[in-house]
Amino acid sequence: MTYLFDINICTKLINNKSDFSERIRERFINLHSNNLCISSITCAGLYLCAIKSSDARKKVDLFLNPFDIIDFDECAAIEYSKIIGSLDQRNKDISMLDSMLAAQAVSRGYTLVSDMHSFKQISPLKLEIWA
Repeated sequence: MTYLFDINICTKLINNKSDFSERIRERFINLHSNNLCISSITCAGLYLCAIKSSDARKKVDLFLNPFDIIDFDECAAIEYSKIIGSLDQRNKDISMLDSMLAAQAVSRGYTLVSDMHSFKQISPLKLEIWA
């Protein structure tokens, strides 16, 4: 199984958030590094958060080391349009960036790892809630 991590999970792992349980940290550490991905969208968000501090930038660089960074490609764009269309029909709302991230996971058959239950609205997304 290949995992795609959202920015919330990444930020908590990078910043070693105390509210993020030790069990979740261990779960992350025990995953095989060849099964870890981050979207280029998430990567951009992480670097944006770290822009004002060289220490933060170093933390992000170190954190990203084991991950494959995947681009938003044409297959993801097609899935994105399907997701938005489905959400609109059901009067559901999710942010554009989160929808794009979900589309990347769906288009590649990856499991999205997040702490946001709003992703449950998206079918056929494979989702693991790490909270």
